[in-house]
Amino acid sequence: EEGEFRRNCQDWLGIPADVVEESKRCPLFREWLKGNTDAAHHWKIFLMQNGGLAPRLRATVLVEAGEEGPVATSRRRRSR
Repeated sequence: EEGEFRRNCQDWLGIPADVVEESKRCPLFREWLKGNTDAAHHWKIFLMQNGGLAPRLRATVLVEAGEEGPVATSRRRRSR
């Protein structure tokens, strides 16, 4: 599933999936997406066919040199 999303990003948009994920989180991008331009329409079609604005990649972090592992997606803050 993640591999397919990465391929679709490259094929449809010509950019890496990581850039797409970062864009989906950006408030300015979301505002631009509401526009009526050809480019915004292209992105809307892509997003409709590929999970919308929901995150599609697993979060990873470097554990040791060259190793990656999953990262917790939420953390609770301690209150004092």
